[in-house]
Amino acid sequence: MATTLAQVDAVNRVLMRLGGHKTNQAQLDNEEGKISTPGLILDFLTRNNKILQQRGWHFNTEVKKLSPDGSGEIPIPTTVGGQTGTATILNIDAVASSKGKDVLVKNSKMFDLKDNTFTFSSDLEVAIVYLVDLDKLPEEVIEYLVVKTAMDYNRSYKQAGALDQALAMEMVDRDRELKRMELDRADFNVLDSDEANAVRGRTRHTSRR
Repeated sequence: MATTLAQVDAVNRVLMRLGGHKTNQAQLDNEEGKISTPGLILDFLTRNNKILQQRGWHFNTEVKKLSPDGSGEIPIPTTVGGQTGTATILNIDAVASSKGKDVLVKNSKMFDLKDNTFTFSSDLEVAIVYLVDLDKLPEEVIEYLVVKTAMDYNRSYKQAGALDQALAMEMVDRDRELKRMELDRADFNVLDSDEANAVRGRTRHTSRR
């Protein structure tokens, strides 16, 4: 699978922090999935990106009202958030008027856990957490992922103590900037997310995330 320019840029930012040489798209295409520094960095970056986005943020959460089809079932949407191609959906939770419903995704359809059924008699309002393409991520997210990836690679392979300390200090700043971004951008009256509640000092006991 061809790498993107956004992936090349992020990998080069990681390499810069590790004191390595820059790569390019052709080299990274050839090294993806291989035991090489750029290839391993790309693996770490991809993993960290998915883990971070699974938490659900303002930039990758969309509230939608889903309607049952002719058979009463609610298929999960294939497009969301202006993403190109079929969206990778990471999580769906009932919110607002549907908040009391206990639902999850099964076989690409919504499933009512309480009534043990795929059949719904009314619309379902949900918050959809989806995977945003790397080139559409806010800069604060990219910087967080770059430092986290550099720190993971160093701890796994280079094991340079001084570098680890420097990256850990930078990670504190990046984490702070990420949380500030979320506070600035999110409308917590609309999205009652775990992250929003954590910032406000409350725990959402009903969350399954």
